[in-house]
Amino acid sequence: MLSHELVEAATDPFPESKPAFAQTIDADGAWTAITGGEAADMCAFDDDQYLKPADMTYFVQRSWSDKAAAAGKDPCVPLLSPPDIYFNSAPVVMDDVTIVPFFGVTMMGKGVKIPVGQSRTIDVQLFSEAPTAGPWKLTVRDYNEAYFGKANLTFSLDQNTGMNGDVRKLTITVVGTDASLKAEPFWIESTLGNASNVWMGMVGQ
Repeated sequence: MLSHELVEAATDPFPESKPAFAQTIDADGAWTAITGGEAADMCAFDDDQYLKPADMTYFVQRSWSDKAAAAGKDPCVPLLSPPDIYFNSAPVVMDDVTIVPFFGVTMMGKGVKIPVGQSRTIDVQLFSEAPTAGPWKLTVRDYNEAYFGKANLTFSLDQNTGMNGDVRKLTITVVGTDASLKAEPFWIESTLGNASNVWMGMVGQ
């Protein structure tokens, strides 16, 4: 979509010679590895990524705002009309994980270390900017399975629904490795009605 590329041309006009908003900081390297890391890329996974402004004929893609994210609001702007209540589910990860995204620059991101063939259980923190209409559903997706057909990770949630303030237990098992990324990406999708939000995560060795 043209609006996607226009936003990225404006926020990262020289990605090779003088990168600007070309990728996330290292700590959030999972987002770069999965989405690509530029401003429009960061919102491309949301089901409601497109909107048609009242004064326009065509749909445009929403793009990432650090200001909105820092305020605990929907980081993908402009907001829908009427705006949805923003909710999401974030994996609690503290380990330093080496990630080599598709453009070959090594990043030291935050993730969870799990040896191949082993499992580990982490917390998933649920939050929303205001009360929601009810609990939302959590679905955990393996990056490699989504794009290449063979899962490197399998998942088990103690409960697959919840609301603001809830903590869910996510057990991750490593069944394979990604030779190019040097880590295994995943994301958590939170869905309530027609609204959907995602949060990226990373497993390292």
